[in-house]
Amino acid sequence: MDQVDEELLLQCAKADDQLAQQMLYERYVKLLVYEANLILGDEEDAKDVVHDFFVDFFAKKRHVNIKENLGGYLYKAVRYCCMIVLRRRQYRGQFAESYKHIKEQVCNVTPGEGREIRENFDQLLAGMSRQPARALKLYLESDLRRKQVAVAMGISDNTVKTHISSGIKVLRKKMAEMR
Repeated sequence: MDQVDEELLLQCAKADDQLAQQMLYERYVKLLVYEANLILGDEEDAKDVVHDFFVDFFAKKRHVNIKENLGGYLYKAVRYCCMIVLRRRQYRGQFAESYKHIKEQVCNVTPGEGREIRENFDQLLAGMSRQPARALKLYLESDLRRKQVAVAMGISDNTVKTHISSGIKVLRKKMAEMR
């Protein structure tokens, strides 16, 4: 690619010339999709990453600060976008695994165990201070939001937040002692 031609295209793109932006896109899209595909291992994801990058690149005018070596900038930026996609995939996989593990634990509870867990929970709540226990019970059992609990109890949202937080800490501690 001719360096002067690239600089001219970049200057025109900085001036919001749609044709120059389109030409820059067409000039680099295949190379960047190829590189993204090598990193991600999925051509459709690679195309999506590159397309989203260019949309963001021109919409947020990220090209305005580039002085030289546009190709190098684009290559590194797309690599970074690919790393974000890979990180998200990893987190999704971890989340799916933990969800699967929790689901197995919940599904393996026998009817008698559920009653026993409920009784233990009620005993733990009975051993707590009245306000935190009530706030926690409304929050967990009635499935109310913090603000709704605050209105029901006639106290501030921050007080409910403190009660729930302290109540959960007490529950964790007592449950750890029970094991």
